[in-house]
Amino acid sequence: MKIKKEVKKYFSSNKKTHKHKLIYLLPLICLLILIDNLTKYWALKTLYVNNHSKTIHFIYHFLDFTYVNNPGLAFSSWKNSYIFAILISAFVVFVVLGYFIITRTKFLAYPLSFIVAGGCGNLINRTWNHGYVSDFIKWGFNSNISFFNAVFNLADSFITCGAIAFVVLFIFYLFFWPKILLKREKQKNAKL
Repeated sequence: MKIKKEVKKYFSSNKKTHKHKLIYLLPLICLLILIDNLTKYWALKTLYVNNHSKTIHFIYHFLDFTYVNNPGLAFSSWKNSYIFAILISAFVVFVVLGYFIITRTKFLAYPLSFIVAGGCGNLINRTWNHGYVSDFIKWGFNSNISFFNAVFNLADSFITCGAIAFVVLFIFYLFFWPKILLKREKQKNAKL
């Protein structure tokens, strides 16, 4: 009973933030998932012909499109157990989604929505594709650095960009935002 009261109190105190999430961010998440899955479908139909992957040089020596079935998680880890990979992916998506729901700041909710969309997009693809994720974007230049030789998809880009933005905004929120609010409060009191 006490938990139920706390949850009710939380959602009633943040109606504006939750309304913003429902009106703007939930459609954004759905749109990003749709775009991700449409590009993966395009890659499957265009780049995977007769059980062979072909490469399209989009921007020559810089960006290529080539189809790869990725059985692993981040950086192709846990390749041998697709059920474990699905469970780990689902767990991470639900944890981030939970934090997305309870966060009280709008500007932290935006990067979290990108992470949720990317995680859901890869989870949907992994579930329908027998444990594989369809990757198709590759940097075209050869490098000894494995990061530049990785093949990825839009969902991976959403997760990466969302995570970087979240860390930067979280640091800003943690260290600089209180100082800005304090300065505004002092200026406001000085005018009175």
